[in-house]
Amino acid sequence: MDQGFGKVKCIFNQTHFMNATIVDDNTIKCSTPKLSMEQASLPPAFMHYKVNVTLNGRDFSDSTSKFAYYPEPVIKETNEASVGPFTGNANTILKGVGFAHPNICKLRVRYGALETTPLKVINDTVMETVSPAVNVPDAVALAPSGNAQQYGADITLHYRDVENTFTYH
Repeated sequence: MDQGFGKVKCIFNQTHFMNATIVDDNTIKCSTPKLSMEQASLPPAFMHYKVNVTLNGRDFSDSTSKFAYYPEPVIKETNEASVGPFTGNANTILKGVGFAHPNICKLRVRYGALETTPLKVINDTVMETVSPAVNVPDAVALAPSGNAQQYGADITLHYRDVENTFTYH
């Protein structure tokens, strides 16, 4: 079989030919197509692509596999005016959209380079996380992911040293 460069593809809904990589005899990893605004607004039951595979660019599987997708989760704000202690372990309430979508497979929140699992998803617009500790008080970007791989837009959380923070009145 001719599996030359660029011939292994995953085909989504028979219209999107996406690059793929053969991992082993039973596994292929595929890039996925971007959602249109119309697709992102569909009810979850209709948010899927039918997926076929070709290893040579000519012969296609007749698989009925489905790939479920979801709109990207978005964090819009945090509690406590976006400030947290640099010692971490602070419960942080995150508000946004898309946290409880049924097609999300691994909801994660990244604090800078540190990935965390939400403590609790309260509903589609509110989740609770526990902040990790940092070595130095500073700003850190918070970003959500629905699959623990691709992270969306971020917002800034400021870590502060509570003992050495002064408020002037």
